[in-house]
Amino acid sequence: CLDKDEILSCTSVESSESETLTSTLSISPPILPLAFANAMLTLYAVQSPEDCKLHLLVFCLMAGSITLFMSVLGLVAGYVVKMAVADGRVSHQERSVIWCIVNQNNFLVGVQVTVFLTLFCYVFAYFNTVNHTDQSHPAYCKRNVYMFCLVLSSVMVAATFIAAFFYFWLWLVDTRRQRKKPSDSSA
Repeated sequence: CLDKDEILSCTSVESSESETLTSTLSISPPILPLAFANAMLTLYAVQSPEDCKLHLLVFCLMAGSITLFMSVLGLVAGYVVKMAVADGRVSHQERSVIWCIVNQNNFLVGVQVTVFLTLFCYVFAYFNTVNHTDQSHPAYCKRNVYMFCLVLSSVMVAATFIAAFFYFWLWLVDTRRQRKKPSDSSA
């Protein structure tokens, strides 16, 4: 979580600093692209509950809804940040609103990652027992629904791990660079 003072450390911002602030204070986008979120919501709307007894459609509804909400929140948050620094001053109330928006978005990204990890585990737990033909089987699920969830959750989990790897790698490089700066300046 970010501290309010870390987001904006002063109440007066020069115009060049306000441009820097709006470019550095970014709201992370949803993990799932909006087109896939629409596809998940459409899959939920088109299929009936009898088409999949594994409750995969509920996961589609959750992931699609969270992504749609995060997309709208990202648009609103970008506008709010630009308006907050437009006059060159950032009040305490504006700082509080920006802090809430950034942390709410970070929380939703965590929820979205959790939903995809859960969907991934759930789909693979039924990998050997899922039945695509017998509707009376307790693990019946239409092939297209199951495969859509399997492929999408696999791609999203793989992308999350790759992004986490690069994030920690860049963090490590930056940490090493920060440790070198004091020794380089004294030389």
